[in-house]
This record gives sequence, structure tokens and C-alpha cells, in this order.
Amino acid sequence: MRRLQIALQFTIIFVSSCTSNYYEDFYSSYEQPIEKCDVLKKTSPQIVEIEDLSMLPEWEAKGYCVLGKSEFEGKWQSRAWAVDHAQKIGASHILTYFQNTYMKLQNTPMSVPVANTTYHTGNIYTPNHNISYSGTSTSYQLANFAVPEIYATWKQIAIFLTPIKNRPAFGVEFDEASRIPGATDSPVKIRLVYNNSIAEKNGIKIGDEVVSINGIRIKNHKELKKFLSNEEIKIIEVRHEKKHYYFNMCHFKFMC
Repeated sequence: MRRLQIALQFTIIFVSSCTSNYYEDFYSSYEQPIEKCDVLKKTSPQIVEIEDLSMLPEWEAKGYCVLGKSEFEGKWQSRAWAVDHAQKIGASHILTYFQNTYMKLQNTPMSVPVANTTYHTGNIYTPNHNISYSGTSTSYQLANFAVPEIYATWKQIAIFLTPIKNRPAFGVEFDEASRIPGATDSPVKIRLVYNNSIAEKNGIKIGDEVVSINGIRIKNHKELKKFLSNEEIKIIEVRHEKKHYYFNMCHFKFMC
């Protein structure tokens, strides 16, 4: 009976957590240009556990492109499902993050058939013979017991990466204008600076506000379109804050 209880407990946990691949069901791809990401046809994805989602820009700065993200909350999903989905979409790395949202020890009632065996022995007497017999008969009835189980839910996130194919020549990525009407009139900021790039060597940082490119003043995202390829960028003028005793707004020019 003890072995049966243990087997049923593992069966419940396995079935409840592996009936569906949530990493695939809750996956949303990023809108990336086809030529930007090097999607791999054959890959053995590497899982990297991260403690903070703010680490993503560090991976982008290394030269990785974000293919998409899975985010869901529920029972624990095996990371094998994340690897399976990564292979389907051609990702080389998976950044995983989890946070426990609920946990409770509870007893799950179960009913299983239990066999009852009855043993029979006796003698049969006839005028000419004395016959002995023995045998068994089996009947079944339901036995009720409680299976202790830890019920828990988790917030689980997986970010799927692959090497970038064409790294911007100047080494920066600009923030994207929101789809909210009028947002394209907002100032342009630096979203990403690649490691060992011209931009990094000249001190440009994430969050800097773009003032001009190649001497041409850039007031908003509408005026940025012709420089999105990075190939034409020779000079960027940015504005960023330096914190001393008070905040001072300064202008800097960075050249190739």
C-alpha cells in the first residue's frame, strides 16, 4: 500500500505539470527585422538562470538578438519544455527567471481498488472417498486515503536569444517609438550600446538623449528614420545627466 501511495503521488505531480508546453503556448515573438537575427537550424540551447530581468540589456550588448519571450503563472513547468521550444524557433540561449507566487501543503483525497483475498480449505466425504481441498477467492473494494501534496504556483519567464547577424556599425540601438498616436514626436534615446563598439569607446550610455546625428538635429523619432541603419552615422551628439551636488545637463559630441 505504501508503494502504491508513493507511485500515485508522483503520477499526480507529473501529469499536472506536463500536460502542456506553456513555453510554447504563451510565447510571443519580438518584431525583429529578418536580417538582424541569426536563426539557427540546428541548436542545443543553453539555459541561463537570471535573478533580475534587467540583465537582458547586458546580453544584447554582447551581441545577442531577442527572438521572443514566454511569460506565464501556474504550476511548475519543466525547463525541458523551454529547450524544446527553443529548438523549434532556432534560439541558442534561454534566459529563465522564476518567482514563487503561492505555496500550500494540502491533502488530495484518492480512492483506489484494494484486493481482499479469502483462503478456503476443507474436506468432502463420500462413501468411497475422503477428498481434501484448498483455494482462494478474491474480492475488491475501494480504499480511501489522502495523498500529501505541495500545491504551488510560479511566475515563470523565458527569453529566447540567438546571435545577432548584422551588428550596427556605430554600435547603438535607439528606443522604439510607441504605437500610441503622437508618441513619434517624443525625443529619441539610446536603448542599447554594444560592447567594444565605437559608441561605447566614446562614452555613449543607455538612456542618453540624442541631440543630433552627423550634425543634423534630431528632435523626435520622425527625424530619425534615415539613420536607423547605423551605416550613415559618423557623429552623434547626446545629452545626459551627471550627478554632482546637483543635476547638471551637459552636451557631448562623440565621433568615429
